[in-house]
Amino acid sequence: MTATPDPTRPPAEQLVSLAMRTLWILYGGFWFSILIYAGIMVALPFLGEGGAAPIELPGNWAEWEFLFVAVGLVCLYLTHRLGNILLNRNRLWRGTSTIWELAVLLERKKSPGGTGSPGQVEDPSTGSRHQSLARAVQHLLGRILTAHVFLWVLAELPALLGLVDRFLSGSWKIAAWLLLISALILLVPRPSRRRIEALLEPLLREPEIPMQPMGDGQA
Repeated sequence: MTATPDPTRPPAEQLVSLAMRTLWILYGGFWFSILIYAGIMVALPFLGEGGAAPIELPGNWAEWEFLFVAVGLVCLYLTHRLGNILLNRNRLWRGTSTIWELAVLLERKKSPGGTGSPGQVEDPSTGSRHQSLARAVQHLLGRILTAHVFLWVLAELPALLGLVDRFLSGSWKIAAWLLLISALILLVPRPSRRRIEALLEPLLREPEIPMQPMGDGQA
């Protein structure tokens, strides 16, 4: 997948639009998978006898169901807590205040024995200024996308546990609650243009932002 810069639009606007478009596509994919799990649960009675597996449930299955719900609630809590950590602007920018400082920091960390220091800004020893800035921009966008995907992956676990319970017990009681928890998890870190603009605010203040097609091999 490539995204070619549009010379008629400001680079900052292009970056935010690209990030939002990618996030919404991924977000829709996670919702689709949850709907697939729900569809399988509905179809189970038609695939077997009552939708239950031909095995005897353990005597402590109620305790397992309680554990499934507890795991779902923990995932919901972690989504809120980790969202504040992973999508923290200072963490994403590694303590730097401009895209050039971040570019220098990343270049230094790439060099052998480099430690990086955002308080000392100088030209990187390797690579042109434009390439360094482009890598820093892609680094930021990549971390934002990865953080969202990680949070959305947490939404898969309750739905999968619900599918397991539905398959084994043939009951909707626990499966329905777990599906609801998965839906709530997805609603917490949904794509937000305001949040993306806040995370990229130092970048949006730059007069010139290097734009490159995504997927061109730049790290």
